[in-house]
Amino acid sequence: MPKLAERGIGMDAQKKLLERKELFDNAIAFKRNKRVPMLSNFFTWKIYDAGYTAKEAIYDYAVMEDVVRQFIERYQFDAYFDLGTRNPMRVTNAFGAGRHYIDEENDTVLVDDHTILLRDEYSEYITGKNEWYWSKGFKRTAKPGLTIGELKNAVQEFLVFGQFSEKMSSMLSSEYGALRTASGYAMVPFENLFLTLRGMREASLDLRKSKAEIKECMDFMFETESLPMLEQSLALESNDTAADISCAFLGHSVLNTSQFEEFYWPYLKAIIDKASAAHKTIFIMCEATMLRFAEFFEDVPKGVLFVQLEQDDVFEFRKRLPNIAFTGGMPTNLLGFGTPEECIEYAKRLIGELGDGYAFGTDKMMSYRNDAKRENLIAVCDFVREYQI
Repeated sequence: MPKLAERGIGMDAQKKLLERKELFDNAIAFKRNKRVPMLSNFFTWKIYDAGYTAKEAIYDYAVMEDVVRQFIERYQFDAYFDLGTRNPMRVTNAFGAGRHYIDEENDTVLVDDHTILLRDEYSEYITGKNEWYWSKGFKRTAKPGLTIGELKNAVQEFLVFGQFSEKMSSMLSSEYGALRTASGYAMVPFENLFLTLRGMREASLDLRKSKAEIKECMDFMFETESLPMLEQSLALESNDTAADISCAFLGHSVLNTSQFEEFYWPYLKAIIDKASAAHKTIFIMCEATMLRFAEFFEDVPKGVLFVQLEQDDVFEFRKRLPNIAFTGGMPTNLLGFGTPEECIEYAKRLIGELGDGYAFGTDKMMSYRNDAKRENLIAVCDFVREYQI
């Protein structure tokens, strides 16, 4: 990977990038920092904060760029989970999927649960994934009767979105000297089934109705998809990201402890072990709770995992898993309905009690208008950025 200067990063931005990278490296490794780094878990909220509706920003990349620039310049987080690229609805709409849409009355983004792979097609997927996709899967993804012209337009939209994504990532580092969360990605197979192929309802049912079939399919997916993806990610440079590898953590929300142990943990543990052996770090976006599975993470070495917590009590998490670095904890209800003084006081408590192994962040994915007030967020970000520990 080219050196920072060779990638067009100015000296001021380069200096900020290196300083911010050091802050996150120290936090993940539980080393003493001069201040706590800040990670932005803000998504559609920043659209409303910039004065736009969801539709105006999501369908117009120039507007979305303005949204992101305003947000970066106003709050100055050190790392960003989203750069306006989470909802590529111009692409999905061009393919005609129709399951990802904006509720204009409430100005929110919604996704319908859906199924692409049917329960009796597991063996077909394993023996001929490509054949299954083009004969069945694609038809269930695209709208009926998709023409060649519409398909070409959809591909063009995909390419334009890719260019926009690259532009936003480059802008973040070269102009603002800030970090993305990770450079690579690791996939636990159940997440792919839960979020994409089978859907939340059907994947949950399969754990009881089709245990052998779903396990065989996940083993296949891990060997043919997850491991190659992981190997590619381990080879990437990460000098402009907070962590090396990103990993989703949502499907666990429907699992009990025994199901987690059988259907989820073996794959996640293999990913953690490989990352640890390669001296790489993993950022886990943990939606729902993680503490009920704490026993599985007790032996994970310090300096490997960096977790975005949402529903867990961060103070209890620190006591229960002192080996896991994390971000989160700033209450949405306080940012949305409290005073600047109350927000600063709580931020001071977070930093004081959590200390090393912690990066400042919110307790949920910030998506709705009332999730925060601008004056509260400015006050707390200014405080954390200047607060010496």
